[in-house]
Amino acid sequence: TASPPLPAITPPEGLDWDFWLGPAPKTPYRALPEMRTGYGGGVPLYSNCHYAFRNWFEYSAGKMGDWGAHHVDIACWAIGADATGPTRVTPLDYELPVEFKDGFPTVHDRYNVPTRFNVRAAMPNDVEMIITSEGDNGILFEGTEGRFFVNRGKLAGKPVEDLETNPLPDGAVEAIYGGPVPANHTVDQQASSFLSCEYRKGFEIDV
Repeated sequence: TASPPLPAITPPEGLDWDFWLGPAPKTPYRALPEMRTGYGGGVPLYSNCHYAFRNWFEYSAGKMGDWGAHHVDIACWAIGADATGPTRVTPLDYELPVEFKDGFPTVHDRYNVPTRFNVRAAMPNDVEMIITSEGDNGILFEGTEGRFFVNRGKLAGKPVEDLETNPLPDGAVEAIYGGPVPANHTVDQQASSFLSCEYRKGFEIDV
């Protein structure tokens, strides 16, 4: 999502802007008067604060880090790569709403995360994952015998169609969800270092 230029204005009453920023870079509060409606409503449609923060690299990673955190995670579960993740990530193409120089945006009054992206992730089990901003919001699995699509409200494709003539046996769903869920909480420390950022003075956290 791109945005128009957002003016620096006084934060609304009741918002401690310095506290909200926390360890993020010191920057003025920015917003336009138009308010968001529906889900996430009651806050400015365009701002660098509640809800819209995900459109700024200073606080988020755009759609890839927002919905991607959910969908990529589920895709990794499905292909048995939950504990490993990808072995290589290659950006195929992307579009940014502002110009960047040396890895940083040159304009600071509007959204700066990619408005479009396509990324290839090579998994250790020879499965390839394409992470894209295009198409429906969800996960498309493709294999040698068909494909199916899933998101929070939709399940479609050959495996679903096959259930009409070849339904699951009684108790199959209960058997899948009835036992303990395996998990591997071992984290690669080098990879973890990329998940942190340098804190602004006065907001350091002793962990």
